[in-house]
Amino acid sequence: MSDNITVTIDSEDEDVPESSFILKAVDVARRALGRMDAEINVQIVDAQTIQSLNNQYRGKNMPTNVLSFPAELPAWIDSRLVGDIVLCPAVIRAESRQFNKSVNSRWAHMLVHGTLHLLGMTHDEEQQQQKMETMEQKIMNELGYDDPYQVIA
Repeated sequence: MSDNITVTIDSEDEDVPESSFILKAVDVARRALGRMDAEINVQIVDAQTIQSLNNQYRGKNMPTNVLSFPAELPAWIDSRLVGDIVLCPAVIRAESRQFNKSVNSRWAHMLVHGTLHLLGMTHDEEQQQQKMETMEQKIMNELGYDDPYQVIA
């Protein structure tokens, strides 16, 4: 379990879960897609850093919860690296309140969401979105959390 996952914390935020929590969420997502061989880097950053990345790579000059950066390695390099997931504790905390979810539930969802993106899932079209959301719901249930898309009033 947790082979090929690296966690780097570049944030002084106190709402960062333990590495074991992060590793478990990514592992369960990898297992769900049959990709336990996938190497993934997880980086926790502050709001300013993720805003800069979001602006540079997506043209959105605002902080965001999670970004996924697929590895772009030449075909001749033999590597299991699929990419990096970058997360922002401040945004995740704010969204947990906004969606009336526990902070741990929101963290798990963003880790699963980012992992699924790195493993090839997208939500650009309705059919892809339904497939990805169904997979997220399945994984979140396995992790012990409710449907991440059900907003509780």
